[in-house]
Amino acid sequence: MSDGTRLRMSNNEFDAEARKVHSERCDYTMTMYGGKNEIITYGCEFHGFIEQKAGEYLSGYGCTLCSRNGTIIRQHDTIESFIAKSLELKGDCFTYERTV
Repeated sequence: MSDGTRLRMSNNEFDAEARKVHSERCDYTMTMYGGKNEIITYGCEFHGFIEQKAGEYLSGYGCTLCSRNGTIIRQHDTIESFIAKSLELKGDCFTYERTV
C-alpha cells in the first residue's frame, strides 16, 4: 500500500508461507493466523497439536519435541563410531564386544 501500512496476511497466505518453511510435515487445519505475535495451533505429524507464536514458527522454529529429539540423536554416536573413537584414544586396552 502506498501509505506504508501493511495488511496482515490471510490464513491461506500463512499456510503457504508455513509450508515453504516446514514442508508438508504439519497440519494447518486448526490454524487461525492473527498476526506474527499471536499464538497459532498447528499439528505435528509426530506429537499432535502444538501452540506457538506465528512469527517464531515462520522463522523456522517448529515442534520443540521434534527439535529436542533431533538434538539428542545428533549428540550420540553410533556404536561403531564410539568404538572407533575409543580405540583411537585408548588403543586396545579395552574390549568392546559387550557394548550396546
